[in-house]
Amino acid sequence: MHKYFYSFLLTASFAQVSDFAYTGAEAAAMAGAVVSEEGNGWSIFHNPAGITEIDGIHFTAGG
Repeated sequence: MHKYFYSFLLTASFAQVSDFAYTGAEAAAMAGAVVSEEGNGWSIFHNPAGITEIDGIHFTAGG
């Protein structure tokens, strides 16, 4: 049992956390290259000027 516990601790110690926790699915799929895209709910994070392109009301949740 100790072998599994230490194996878990060793594996968890080398785990990497993404620095892009609030970028959205589109940015994750495009490797963060969404600065020049049209506005969407995540534009305030990538390019604040992109929120001028948003039509209507948008709601974004997650993270």
